[in-house]
Amino acid sequence: LMFQVAWDPIALDELASAWIRADSSMRKAINSAVQAIDLQLQSVPNQQGESRAENQRILFHAPLGVAFEVDVKNRLVWVIHAWSYRRGGRA
Repeated sequence: LMFQVAWDPIALDELASAWIRADSSMRKAINSAVQAIDLQLQSVPNQQGESRAENQRILFHAPLGVAFEVDVKNRLVWVIHAWSYRRGGRA
């Protein structure tokens, strides 16, 4: 039983900003991370990453972090925020 993963427009804007600021190798890493995050969140998303307040969770797949919410009833995962990072802080 797979979940559908949807990216909120805010998260897409944050992702686009991170991608625009990145160099070519970082862009490749961001693209790979997005694919890996989407795949990871399709299966048992409420057990992925770490729990946070207000039914939110966060997940890191270098060089991206995402905040997401799981709607079990509708089998939907909403990615609500995205950011890039490098060792030692955000990129």
